[in-house]
Amino acid sequence: MAVFSPRIASALLTLIVSALGGWIFLLLDFPAPWLSGGTLAVGILTLASRGANPPDPVVNLAMLLLGASMGVGVTPDAVGQAMTWPGSLLGLFLSVFAIVGLSALFLWKVAGWDRNTALYASIPGAMPVVMMMAADSNANVPRVAIAQVLRVFILVAIMPSLVSNIGGGAPVTAPLRTGTLLEFLILAVLCPIGAYLAYRLRVPAGVLMGSFIVSAVLHVTEVAVAPLPPLVVVLSFIVLGAVVGRRFSNVRLRELPAILVPAFGAFLVATASALAAALAVSHLLSLPLEQVFLAYVPGALETMILMAFALGIDPVYVGIHQMARFVGLALLLPLVMKSRRKL
Repeated sequence: MAVFSPRIASALLTLIVSALGGWIFLLLDFPAPWLSGGTLAVGILTLASRGANPPDPVVNLAMLLLGASMGVGVTPDAVGQAMTWPGSLLGLFLSVFAIVGLSALFLWKVAGWDRNTALYASIPGAMPVVMMMAADSNANVPRVAIAQVLRVFILVAIMPSLVSNIGGGAPVTAPLRTGTLLEFLILAVLCPIGAYLAYRLRVPAGVLMGSFIVSAVLHVTEVAVAPLPPLVVVLSFIVLGAVVGRRFSNVRLRELPAILVPAFGAFLVATASALAAALAVSHLLSLPLEQVFLAYVPGALETMILMAFALGIDPVYVGIHQMARFVGLALLLPLVMKSRRKL
C-alpha cells in the first residue's frame, strides 16, 4: 500500500517547489523571498500541469500562524497613528475609481475587449463576486479570470521588490522581545478561537483576520507579547506561496499569449494609478510612500496584508485599507451588475 496518495504526493511536490523558489529568492536577496519566490515557482509548476493544492488544514494552519505573527507589529504607537487614516481612506476611495476606470478604458479602447469584459477584468479584489457577475453577463469569462489571476500573481512576484525601492520611510518592524511560555499559551488558545469565530461569521479571509485581530489586541494591551519563531513564519509563507501560485490551475497555457499582453498592460495602468494616488496621499498626510502604495495597490485581501507583514510595513494600516476596498466593492458590485445587464 502506498504511503502517499497521488494527490498528497502532488501537494507535497507543490510545497517543495514553493520552498525551493523561496530559497532561491532568499539567496538572490529578494524582498519577501519565501512569498514571492514560492509564488513564482509554483506558478510555473502549475502552468506545466503539475502539482496540487495544499490540503485545507495545512493552509488554515498557515493562515492562523501568520495572523498570530502579524499582531506583533501592533503597538500603542502604531495605533496612535490611526488619526491620519480618514484622509487616507478617502484617497483610497478615489483611487479605486481611477484604477477601475483607467484599466477598463485601456482594455476597451486599446486592447479591443468588449466593455463588460474590460470592466470585470479591471475590478480590483473581491474576485468571487466579480466572477459571479461576469458569468451572469455577456462578458468573456476566461479573459476575466486570467486577467484577475494574473494581476494577483504579478503583484506577489514583483511587488516586494517594487515597494522596497520606492519608499524612503522607516518600515514598521516587530519589537525584538521574547515571549514567556504563558504568553505563547494564551496566543495558542485565543487565536484559534478568533479564527474560528471570524470564519463562521464569514469575515473575508476569516482564519487569517480572526487570528490577527486577537493577536493584535493581545499585543497592543501587552497581555501577550510573543513573536512566533522565524522558522514557523517561513514555513507558513511557503504554504502561502504555494496557494497563490496554484491560482493558475484553471488557466490553459495556450490561452495565455492572446490575453497576457492586454492583461499586463491593464496591470501597469492600475499600478500607475495606485502609485499616483499614493504619492499624493503620502505627501499630504506625511505617511511613508511604500505603506500607502501597498494599501492602495489592487490585490487579494489576505495576500496584500501578509505582504506588508513580510516587508516590515504596518499590516494594520494596509489591512484596514484593503478590507475597506474589499467590503466597499462587495457592497457596490451588485448595483453595478444590475446596471450592466442593460448592455
